[in-house]
Amino acid sequence: MWTAGGTVQQSQTLLFFYDIDMTSGESGAPVFVTDPLCNPCVIAINAQEYAPPTLNSGPRVTVDVFNFLISSREFIAQLVYLPLIVRE
Repeated sequence: MWTAGGTVQQSQTLLFFYDIDMTSGESGAPVFVTDPLCNPCVIAINAQEYAPPTLNSGPRVTVDVFNFLISSREFIAQLVYLPLIVRE
């Protein structure tokens, strides 16, 4: 599995902008952050690739985005890998 590191540089209501290096074909990949409460936590979905020094970006995983992914997981799983999330 490919990984890259970086930091969130800007934050908007619905978008994160980060300095993580990426390449074509990585759109849709999860953007993780380490946090003591949930490690790792998905905070965004990688969506925009720009040439350096411009920041790359992705929409935040808000409650609405999370609920959409959960409600659509069977359909999405036919297109891409999306692990099932189990809540107790």
